[in-house]
Amino acid sequence: MPINNKDQKLNDALSFLVACCQIDPSKEDIAFISSYLNAEHLDINNLIKLANQHGILPLVHKSMKNLHIESQEHFLKNLKSSYTQIAQRNMLMSAELIRIVKLLEENGIQTLPFKGPALSQIAYDDITLRQYVDLDILTKKEDVYKIDALLKSQGYERLLALTAYQEKIWVKYAHDMGFIHPTKGVHLEMCQARC
Repeated sequence: MPINNKDQKLNDALSFLVACCQIDPSKEDIAFISSYLNAEHLDINNLIKLANQHGILPLVHKSMKNLHIESQEHFLKNLKSSYTQIAQRNMLMSAELIRIVKLLEENGIQTLPFKGPALSQIAYDDITLRQYVDLDILTKKEDVYKIDALLKSQGYERLLALTAYQEKIWVKYAHDMGFIHPTKGVHLEMCQARC
């Protein structure tokens, strides 16, 4: 079945995004990135939306900055604006993660942050280059209720309101508990170690 024009544009956009996510793009990739940005059919807003949906907008921004491709000033301006919002959010969330981990450790609770800022730091050595919406912390099962009380004292609320019976079942089988801070907008997942 032949590829229609809409599918081809999507394939080109995805190829562009893949090329932008490479650590060391080839000369061919750089040429493709440059030619794609100069194409007549380029829809900058959709391209930014697609990068954001795939959680790679910061990587695309970094590529554009590193490659010094300035032929699309409007694209770069919008990309930078979106990246700046993500970077600011990531820094605030990272600071909150550090604060919560410190609080838990001061109360004798061992933790291991994973995904989110921790993965971004490991993968890119930069907490601003990965998009994430929550903070994930691995804890021991026996600390769940102590963590619950500590987080509530810090203004966090559980995502699910459970009866005592439902909670017992949830803790036994679900292995995680979600919290949100209504004023900070931070979503926190406490995951129980299964060992």
